Amino acid sequence: MKKEADQAFEEYVQREEEKKAKAKEKEGGPSPYLLRLNKNGRLFTQVVLDAFKGGFIEPTVASTLLNTQVNQFHRFEALMHS
Repeated sequence: MKKEADQAFEEYVQREEEKKAKAKEKEGGPSPYLLRLNKNGRLFTQVVLDAFKGGFIEPTVASTLLNTQVNQFHRFEALMHS
């Protein structure tokens, strides 16, 4: 029984090493806007965008709050609805 467990564990370790090797081969990663959206939180981002669109806050304030340029807000909106 111990031999079977050891063999199963060795197979598991080998599969995990193969997964890590494949992950390193891949280039790129998640969108920086997706990372910012997750860091800021979807609700916070939506509130800031709504306030910006409604004219309650200036573009510079919204840009600072979201840590993104104003001309890139459309990327947040696209991610919010996907």
